Amino acid sequence: MGEGDAGKVEITAKTFAASNRGQVNSRTYSQFPAGNINLNVDKITLSGLGAGIFADTFEGSTGKGGSIIIDPTTFIIRDGAQISVNSDGEGIGGDIELAAGFLTLDNGTISAQTRSNTGGNIALNLQDVLVLRNNSQISSTAGDEKFGGDGGNISINSPFIVALPNEDSDITANAFEGRGGNVDIITQ
Repeated sequence: MGEGDAGKVEITAKTFAASNRGQVNSRTYSQFPAGNINLNVDKITLSGLGAGIFADTFEGSTGKGGSIIIDPTTFIIRDGAQISVNSDGEGIGGDIELAAGFLTLDNGTISAQTRSNTGGNIALNLQDVLVLRNNSQISSTAGDEKFGGDGGNISINSPFIVALPNEDSDITANAFEGRGGNVDIITQ
């Protein structure tokens, strides 16, 4: 942890898996921005609590959060794993841009939260299907009990979206004091 811009993270591979708290991250603790994360991978699996892809800002920082850009054929997020562009500092949150064939969240999370500024946007462009299972969350949230902020937008374009009854999966855009983001869904 030092002063200066965080570097860009780029991964090109056939398959990529992170489990048991395995992470790809670009974070800022200062006034400098976090770097972007780009994954050019055919199949991605994230599994387990603490595992995931993170471009976050930490409390006390003022730098902008990095963005996450992913383009796999198959993407599975399960067992508590997550993708996040959360901003706990004062900087603007980064964005999540995901273009995939199949995206499955099975107790997985895609999150763009901000503590006090403008939250990042989540854009999911899928060719085949989005599956939400077992308390999975796609969320954009701004502010908390002490701070305001405007939430980012969520846009989902997928031929099919499947969410099983009684499994409590949600797509939400909220704000405690500011403006909540828009949720736009295009599906058959």
